[in-house]
Amino acid sequence: MHVYTLGDGDPDTAIVAGVHGDEVCGVAAVDRFRSSDITVRKPVKLIVANEEALELGERYVDTDLNRAFPGNPDSSLHEERLAHRLVEELSGLSAVLDLHSTQSYDQPFAVVSTLNTATASLIPATGVEHVADFSALGGNSLIDHCDGVVVECGLTGSDQAAENAYQVMMNFLAAHGVIDRRFTMTDPALYRITDRVPKEANYTLAVENFERVENGQMYAHGETGELVADEPFYPVLMSENGYSDILGFRAEKMGTLSEVATR
Repeated sequence: MHVYTLGDGDPDTAIVAGVHGDEVCGVAAVDRFRSSDITVRKPVKLIVANEEALELGERYVDTDLNRAFPGNPDSSLHEERLAHRLVEELSGLSAVLDLHSTQSYDQPFAVVSTLNTATASLIPATGVEHVADFSALGGNSLIDHCDGVVVECGLTGSDQAAENAYQVMMNFLAAHGVIDRRFTMTDPALYRITDRVPKEANYTLAVENFERVENGQMYAHGETGELVADEPFYPVLMSENGYSDILGFRAEKMGTLSEVATR
């Protein structure tokens, strides 16, 4: 793990990149920012997390880092030791942006594991139009252990994902006063994840993420037949190649973030 601290004083904002070694868009964004001549007005941490996996070009070395939190400093597994170090590095910070990419969607969208006052205040600063709330499923990802938000920046390995990651990061830094730049605060549509869609065979997806699937509509097909919705839902992180055991997630659309946060 490499931590770059820019500016004087104790940061309260951090950018995390490279949690998965095959998702390099965030690393490209961090490198681009570090090589620029942009003045930092407030201190910030820029963290390249899983350097060993990045060198291998693999998702992880021993186990998925984003399933290893809060970690164990005495573990024999690289990612469990790294998870402990990363949680310590982010302790006390109030604004963490974790940059990822996906196989499912080419535009940036936010992900939170808990929707509360802290995370609801961070999401608009990403500038995205959609946010997925995974509270109902639980987990042990990085953002379960800090005040943070994930942004899935686009398709893994694409130049567009790297550009999206940079623009999202710059917007987030500007919104938190780290850099002097115009920024956009959005009020994204909020999708609450309800369950996983198991994948028992290879399927071809017949719908688009964040677009409503109606009751009775076929949303995927394969050698074993068709998958048909038994009630309306919105697909999130659905793709043919993103996961080995699931097709993705079903969600319900709750309204805009501000509407839900003020209820």
